[in-house]
Amino acid sequence: MFNSYHDFEISIQPPNGDVFPYFIQAPGGEARGELCLPTDTSIYQELEQRLGQLDTDEEALLQLGTLLFEALFQGKSGEVLSISQGRMQAGEGLRFKLSIAAEERVVAALPWEFIADPVRGPLALLDMPIVRYLPLALPTSTLKTTLPLKVLLTGAHTPPNPAAVTSELRAVQETLESVTQRGLVQVDVEEHLTPRTLQALLRQDFHIWHFVGHGGFDQTGRNARLSLEDDDGDVQRVSAMQLGIMLNRSSLRLVVLNACESARLSVEPFRSLAPALIRGQVPAVVAMQFSVPQESTRAFAAEFYRTLAEGFPIDACVTEGRKAIMNEIGLGRPDWGIPVVYTRATDGKLFETPTPPPSESNAARGSGGVSINIQNSQLDHSSMTVSEVGNIVKGNSTSDVNSDVDNEELDKEIAALKTQISLKKRRLRALQNQQAIYGISTDPSILIQIEDLEKEIIQLREELCDLSA
Repeated sequence: MFNSYHDFEISIQPPNGDVFPYFIQAPGGEARGELCLPTDTSIYQELEQRLGQLDTDEEALLQLGTLLFEALFQGKSGEVLSISQGRMQAGEGLRFKLSIAAEERVVAALPWEFIADPVRGPLALLDMPIVRYLPLALPTSTLKTTLPLKVLLTGAHTPPNPAAVTSELRAVQETLESVTQRGLVQVDVEEHLTPRTLQALLRQDFHIWHFVGHGGFDQTGRNARLSLEDDDGDVQRVSAMQLGIMLNRSSLRLVVLNACESARLSVEPFRSLAPALIRGQVPAVVAMQFSVPQESTRAFAAEFYRTLAEGFPIDACVTEGRKAIMNEIGLGRPDWGIPVVYTRATDGKLFETPTPPPSESNAARGSGGVSINIQNSQLDHSSMTVSEVGNIVKGNSTSDVNSDVDNEELDKEIAALKTQISLKKRRLRALQNQQAIYGISTDPSILIQIEDLEKEIIQLREELCDLSA
């Protein structure tokens, strides 16, 4: 797993006749070429149809990915790719940074996330994550933050399948409980999202908005919309532009759209959901280009949020999520390629490596409770700790309560130290794995990081022993 990426940037321009000129800038040099779309071939059309129906096998996905690869990497372009891959040092990866003019719907609609080297396999699962870069005049910065990351998990029970929304929402929530218990994220749940409620929630400084529901296009096929609820529980469709305006200058660093067709690009520029949010100055959006089976959602969310809370770039987090899906249901199903990453963050970093606050940690971490706040929700989870319940039942005296408060503060400090040690140990193992792979060729900076982390872990353990004494 890489914490540093170099851009392999591909800029695809408006068509010149039947071909699309493109320009490559990469560590291995520059190249120009002409992209001839494979969409007119019968084999591609058959494979794309199977992809949309989730009716694939490993051979079919590799064949589809190879068609995309060979359409792009011919001659000089292929040479630049090989040279760039050869120049990567230990701990470094290549970021496949795809920049497509917003009006080029046909090119943008290609399932680039499945592009595959005929020999090595899908790039998105290897050392080359696929991101769709949408540059804006306003730059994005890396946010300094402390754990837990604040996640707003929302749903909207709208047609065509409101029951599926409930099931999917529960699946995501249950998946997030593991990282919540470790103090990595704090989750607030809103089951029945209305535009009015969203506006109010956006004032609460959330870092991430995860939406579960339905999205699509109007009858013209030109305007993307997200289906929310109105005050009476009926469907209220919100256009991509309206959504972008609502999220403009919010605290959100990332939006996850767990909605059918939420990543498909519409005919007019910035009228599809994901690019509209980027235009609203959200640094990154992860959206699904097809509906996602529930077991894949669980696998993806668990690894994605865990690595995100550890401070890895969005590229690495999505790659880990893809691998988790692959390990859950296999390489032959296309689920691992369904997430699409849109970003305007030049380096993929949304957060500086988050650290637990020095004296602030969820009481749930020390007692086994789950810190999930639920708004207008019937999901049954309590953030009350066992000790808090005991105080209420037994009717403890004031002195006992004060003693419990002191113990609770101590528990918080201990829990914070344990979380910090756990994060540093995980990072240390990742670096040690790289050292084992590269041996004497390991980059010196990695060796320095390993030494520093070992010292920091020893120091934190000493502090933990002092508190526990």
